[in-house]
Amino acid sequence: KKPPSTMWAQGARVRLVNGPSRCAGRVEVFHNKQWGTVCDDGWDLSDAKVVCQHLGCGTAVSAPGKAHFGQGADPIWLDDVECTGTEANFSHCNLNGWGLHNCNHEEDAGVVCSGDPKKNAQKSLASFSCAGTEPALARFHSSTRRSV
Repeated sequence: KKPPSTMWAQGARVRLVNGPSRCAGRVEVFHNKQWGTVCDDGWDLSDAKVVCQHLGCGTAVSAPGKAHFGQGADPIWLDDVECTGTEANFSHCNLNGWGLHNCNHEEDAGVVCSGDPKKNAQKSLASFSCAGTEPALARFHSSTRRSV
């Protein structure tokens, strides 16, 4: 079973690993039956934005490089990635060839996205579940005070 942060999109698989949530971490892509990293050369918010949208994690808040989320051990699959920020998914960006790079894992790219839909849904549910309880509780307390 693939992890929830991994999405298929026209043959491309992308995931974020080693971060605090499924919507933040080191960027990894699946190629030739193996996960690998993306080098941070030219990595910016436009690239990160496409990854966030691809994973259903909102928009990009930051695009940290220099292995901010730790160094990968797998191959470095991509370098000099160029996204405009309007691509429907990561595979539509200019990926400049698989395995062609001049990097090491100290340059692994990362992404921090604005949201995690699962967490946002839980927050909405929590506020919905509690909605209306304060006024009812206040009415209960005021009615008890009157009868005493």
